[in-house]
Amino acid sequence: MKRFFAVALAFAFLFIVSCGGDSGNTGDTGDTGNTGNTGDTGDTGDTGNTGNTGNTGDTGDTGNTGNTGDTGNTGNTGDTGNTGNTGNTGDTGNTGDTGNTGDTAPTYNFDGVWAQKTVTTSNTTTTLPVIGEQKSTSVTQAIQIVDMKYEDGVVKATSTTCHVEVNTGSKYLEMSFSQLYVDSLVPIDYEFTLTEEGANYKLFMKDFVDVTGAKLDNPLTDMVPIDKTDSHVWDQDGDGNPGLRIDVVGHIPAVFNDDGTMDVAAKTVADIDLSTMDDNTIWGPFLWQGVQVIYQASNDALTRDKTTIPDHANSSVKFVRIDDTYDCAKIMTEKDTLFE
Repeated sequence: MKRFFAVALAFAFLFIVSCGGDSGNTGDTGDTGNTGNTGDTGDTGDTGNTGNTGNTGDTGDTGNTGNTGDTGNTGNTGDTGNTGNTGNTGDTGNTGDTGNTGDTAPTYNFDGVWAQKTVTTSNTTTTLPVIGEQKSTSVTQAIQIVDMKYEDGVVKATSTTCHVEVNTGSKYLEMSFSQLYVDSLVPIDYEFTLTEEGANYKLFMKDFVDVTGAKLDNPLTDMVPIDKTDSHVWDQDGDGNPGLRIDVVGHIPAVFNDDGTMDVAAKTVADIDLSTMDDNTIWGPFLWQGVQVIYQASNDALTRDKTTIPDHANSSVKFVRIDDTYDCAKIMTEKDTLFE
């Protein structure tokens, strides 16, 4: 069985009024007006009856001046202590919650339906029978329809593949992906962290993983099985063969000049670094590494060892906003202009 780095086969892509007013009770000090009873001392005008001056004892009524003790009510001014309730203004400390403004929703509208094109480019070296070493640049394009939504600081997207095509860059070999292949691809959920970047937004996802033709316990770290009898190998398209089937056409004289097939499993790991370009476009590089294992092929020439080096400068993801009238068929009809 052969393992080699290769193009990604499909990438499903893809916020108390203060009681201090009671201090008015100090007005009760007006009771000190009772000291006016000292006016009874006017009886001293009968000084002729000075004997009755004993009545001057009535001046004892001036004792009522004791009522001035009512001025003790001024103690109620203690209620001004209630102005302490102004301490509740301390609750303005809750303005600290303004830190949550970090969760404010972006001004950019991510919600809705999008069309997606994922391009993976690689430089491949293969040694072919008779012909010898051959170098080529392979470009794979996957077209998807995506449901996207902003939620709690992240952008979530579920991507369903509509179409996959590849230009091998080689005159000796063509590859194609049947509708059975495409229909068997599982939709993939993305979760992009979102940050502001000047006037735009940046969407980033680290360690995106896509595995086809196998089911791994730990997709990020587990290797794709080499043995086709391994229990982790998955007949994903249900055709009775291990992995997923790719159709090929060979143009190698005397060696492989016919239609053929390969049954494979593949794994791609990538960092996706996107930016909003305008109100309806999101784009950025797809920084990937991949491996493909061929479990069986109709011609031995297809199992030749090859090395593949990703071309990150020419690998990308692009989202274009569409409306809910679009389906895969409509996207495919318009794809040549939709992704310009």
